[in-house]
Amino acid sequence: MTQLSFLFATTQAYYYQEGGGSPAWFSLAPILVFFAVFYFLVLRPQLKQQKSHRSMINNLKKGDKVITSGGIWGEIDQVDEKTVRLKISDKNKIMVSRSAISGFQANPEAAAPGNAGK
Repeated sequence: MTQLSFLFATTQAYYYQEGGGSPAWFSLAPILVFFAVFYFLVLRPQLKQQKSHRSMINNLKKGDKVITSGGIWGEIDQVDEKTVRLKISDKNKIMVSRSAISGFQANPEAAAPGNAGK
């Protein structure tokens, strides 16, 4: 037991020399590592996704088949600066904000449950 306490005392004396202690950046290192991990795992992918969505919104054109954030599927009939007119059936057209467009439609035949293996 005395050998273990002697080893601990010499190790402690080595790290905490007179007037010293651990360097100040040692206490900041875990915080900096946390922020770096947070940036690369959370913020950076979200910023990439926002940039991609903004690009898609800016490049909408007549004839694109899109899905709104509310789940409405339609074909773009007219594009204005802030709005888009969607043709959702032969006789029904609705106006939605450009920002309400969440993405392009996938091919409905390929997305059907029976065609998963084709």
